[in-house]
Amino acid sequence: MKYLDYDGLLYFWGKIKDKLNNKVDKVEGKVLSTNDYTTAEKDKLAGIASGANKTTVENVLTSTSTANALSAAQGKVLKDLIDTKGNGNGDMTKAVYDTDGDGVVDNSKALEGHAASYFAKATDITGFITMQQVEAKGYQTATQVNTAITGKGYQTASQVSAAINSAIAGVTQFDLQVVESLPAKGKKGVIYLMAHSHASGDAYDEYVWVESKSAFEKIGNTDIDLSAYMKKTDLTAIANSEIDTILAS
Repeated sequence: MKYLDYDGLLYFWGKIKDKLNNKVDKVEGKVLSTNDYTTAEKDKLAGIASGANKTTVENVLTSTSTANALSAAQGKVLKDLIDTKGNGNGDMTKAVYDTDGDGVVDNSKALEGHAASYFAKATDITGFITMQQVEAKGYQTATQVNTAITGKGYQTASQVSAAINSAIAGVTQFDLQVVESLPAKGKKGVIYLMAHSHASGDAYDEYVWVESKSAFEKIGNTDIDLSAYMKKTDLTAIANSEIDTILAS
């Protein structure tokens, strides 16, 4: 397997710096792209005075006049027309929409034109059942339901939590003991390690005492298989020529 060592990294970085020295620096506000802006367009733009604006003035007010400016003459006609609307020619005056003079449009608080008397007040609503009436019908409260459930033997969340904590507290921590031979009887919570000869290094067979069988049970061994791991001799540093080949691709 190839890897990049310190010397190879220095060589690689030198190559990168050489490439960076030949690059084109970016200028703020400019990009590398095709420039289709012609001299004729530039001269045309230069001939426009600063703040210049083209405005089309219309002297006839039509329904389609949405973009052009209205002439002063037509502006006066429009103003005179608006002024005449204040003389009873269709404009609703304050005396019409505020007959009581309280500063609020008449019936402004009504919904869909209904008068206030159309809507019911809280005191007009009857027929609802109170909590006392519900209980009188035989329905159970939250406290009564909880009492009934616990009375059936079901456990609450706190009771379940306490039971779990109690069970965990009884778990014995395992201890490892290296022995030349297994004793006549083992102890609870102890793993016995016996050396074997079918592997190299510190390798053991593992045994635990099973009280219900009055016998030891082999649960495994501590053999370590390193055949799938890479060795130091399998690693080879990348050569400079190989780096040149990578950068040239």
